[in-house]
Amino acid sequence: YAVVEVEVSDPVVGRTVLAEVGNVASVAQLGSRLRVLVEPAEAQPVQLIRQHLQGAGLEEEARLVEPNLEDVFMAVT
Repeated sequence: YAVVEVEVSDPVVGRTVLAEVGNVASVAQLGSRLRVLVEPAEAQPVQLIRQHLQGAGLEEEARLVEPNLEDVFMAVT
């Protein structure tokens, strides 16, 4: 799995948008940021996230980050 951390203009709407994306396994909101777990089959996880958020009219800043313990737990449950 790839973990993408996103700062988005409206995290509640961003979370709703990303929850509907096919290769997104989970979305967790941490304050104004989102941590998005993307399926390994997705070759370009950051671009996938940006495309959907920008398509919804949201400003975003997305980057690939190292998974933490909680991300690993989410991937196996």
